[in-house]
Amino acid sequence: MVTRNKKVLMLSILILFSFFSVAALTTILKKTQLPTTTMYNDQSNTISTGLLSIPSNQSGTARGIKTTLAGFTGAPSSGSHVAGEHSYDSTGALYLCTADGSPGTWQKIGPSTAAAASMSSVSGGYVSRSGNDIIFLPDKSNRVFCYESSVWTEKTIPDAGITVAGTTGLTAGSDYSIYVYDSGGTLTLDITQTGTVTQNGIPVKGGATSRTFLALCRANASGDVDTWVQDPKRNLLCNWYNRRAVHLACLIAANTYGSTTTRAMNNDQATNHIEFISVGQEPIFAFMFDYTANAASAVAREGMALDVTNAFQSESSPYPVSIGSAAATCTNFYSSVPSVGWHSLNQVQQCSGNFNCDFGIASLGTQSALVFQ
Repeated sequence: MVTRNKKVLMLSILILFSFFSVAALTTILKKTQLPTTTMYNDQSNTISTGLLSIPSNQSGTARGIKTTLAGFTGAPSSGSHVAGEHSYDSTGALYLCTADGSPGTWQKIGPSTAAAASMSSVSGGYVSRSGNDIIFLPDKSNRVFCYESSVWTEKTIPDAGITVAGTTGLTAGSDYSIYVYDSGGTLTLDITQTGTVTQNGIPVKGGATSRTFLALCRANASGDVDTWVQDPKRNLLCNWYNRRAVHLACLIAANTYGSTTTRAMNNDQATNHIEFISVGQEPIFAFMFDYTANAASAVAREGMALDVTNAFQSESSPYPVSIGSAAATCTNFYSSVPSVGWHSLNQVQQCSGNFNCDFGIASLGTQSALVFQ
């Protein structure tokens, strides 16, 4: 009986101690003034309000708190919200409510982890020509970033692309920059002669940093932006992102020449050259193959030169070299990293004596180049 009473007494003391311990702990927590936190499920359903806690749609781990992403993209668009709320959308992008309301005013804090990791590419699209239009299509991905309200914001490139109708009307012989920007929720292209500045090391439009630079182009004599599709020896559009190898080619005209003065092949630079525009980051590789014949007392020379016609930057003579009229192969190779802007890789020729040397025999000669655009 005594033993039983002792047990009852000890249990009563334990219960009383526990009660006072909880009360004391509650008092201590209140005095620490932990911040009051309101948790929401998706856009508007309150889960809990009070001291910091982990709501039912979140879980605690040894590494921190895991937040369940919302089932929508972007900031909440419905429900009543108050300043200070945070929301992670379905991509993991974080938004902060800056003013009370329905749905309140929201500011994107930054891109999602996945988006931030891809900022090194900035654009997953590619600019080209389709018919008479300039078009920006998804390529490596359908994402592109624009700098808005001091934040790099991810945009989605439509599957059908973004076009600028017609490429005519540009000033002949002028270079243009192509930018992309968000116009009221619609991605839009901007073709302008306004040059670039940098934002966080990324090229954007001068005076309008929300417009991301995509490509450089040049208008031909008709105000068009030609690519290799329109003319196999010309590509006047060069992407900043996701450049591709483009093959250009030009035939070597059959002609004779008998002077030591270096000139454009057949004295026709407008025809006998490869033409392209560069953003200044990629090399060009060019190869020239021809059938050429030396004159009785002279040796033929031919080659290539970037942007000039009065000098050789690569050259060759018929092989085997033999004075006489027999045709022989003539090959040479050219490579460089051109500066930003438009360039012409010209065919040039010379003959070492006052006798006519033959070039482009049987119209079998070809100039080929690989450019990255």
